[in-house]
Amino acid sequence: MTTLEDTLTGAINIPLDDLREHLAEIPTNRPVVLYCTIGLRGYLAQRILMGHGYRNVRNLTYSTSIAPVPKPFPVPSSQSTATPTETPSVALKVNVCALQCPGPILQVKQAMDKIAIGERVEIIATDAGLARDAAAWCNATGNQLVEKHEEKGRYTIILEKAAPTVISNSTL
Repeated sequence: MTTLEDTLTGAINIPLDDLREHLAEIPTNRPVVLYCTIGLRGYLAQRILMGHGYRNVRNLTYSTSIAPVPKPFPVPSSQSTATPTETPSVALKVNVCALQCPGPILQVKQAMDKIAIGERVEIIATDAGLARDAAAWCNATGNQLVEKHEEKGRYTIILEKAAPTVISNSTL
């Protein structure tokens, strides 16, 4: 479901699950720009269209295109004075520089799958959108965005793995 905030002016919104049924509505003689918030659905839609003969198809990560570049935020004073024994160390470092969407967020997920609950992953990226994507991904998965900052065009993001959330059938 899209909301007004999720749409681009003049865009025709076709959910990924409905794309194949609407191929006849998508022009083949003009450029087609696909978009979604994180980029994965746009990438999948791009692959579907290319598989059906579309040649001039581009994938735009919506949040990256409209949101301002995030400003670095300070580490809370309770964390900045912590000793190494109080703050979990980084269990895994991942460099996703120069990867195109959805590559960085897929690498983040793979890294998080490799570590134990309570451990941290440090991600280095050159894509300003990854900090927003990582925050959205953490909100969706229950993991924690511990820190993010930018220095000379490189973004460092530290995530902490949380225990999976169990949803009872009685609450659905």
